[in-house]
Amino acid sequence: MDKVFLLLFLVILSGCSGKLKKEMIALRSDVAISTKQADSHPFRIQIRDIDPSRLADNQNVVVRKTDFTVAFERSAEWAVRPAAVLTDMIESEISSTVQCKSVRRRYSEAVPDLLTGGTLAVVEDDQRNGKRVVALKVRLQLTTKEEQTLIDKVYASEKPIDLSVKYTVFASVLNDLMKETAKAFAADVAKAVSLRADEKKHSEN
Repeated sequence: MDKVFLLLFLVILSGCSGKLKKEMIALRSDVAISTKQADSHPFRIQIRDIDPSRLADNQNVVVRKTDFTVAFERSAEWAVRPAAVLTDMIESEISSTVQCKSVRRRYSEAVPDLLTGGTLAVVEDDQRNGKRVVALKVRLQLTTKEEQTLIDKVYASEKPIDLSVKYTVFASVLNDLMKETAKAFAADVAKAVSLRADEKKHSEN
């Protein structure tokens, strides 16, 4: 009987010692304070959540092995999913750079004039061909409340990193790529909003 208890103890002990340590990856999305001006364009913009693709919608980091095979890094999990963080970044960038009446996630009474949205297609640790690349690809849209498309664009970026670096470096590089994407989209939205405002003025005259 003592030998049985000893055997069970050793099994439990070996299981605990071999437990995989998980690293929680926390991306950062700095919240900007809106600084709208008196001569802002008369539009309300609603920021809709970015939808992740089926592959991107995973708790673990996706590791691309070949064109047709991937693995999920069990030791690296997202504290907050990248699609949610990217949505926060887009809201922050548009709030701080686009001149309009308001920028919100949800509207209770007032109907938004313009809506943003999109799909996070790729957010991967690409390790094909003996290299390692942080890969990001997202499709973003800006539409009117009448469902007219003003922007429908794919923003793709990648950056090589050393094969031996930890996921803290991977997260930092990915964070920068996501911020650059949010800024680029906000710049496109600013142009579209300005053009839309000019068209509205001309139609009223």
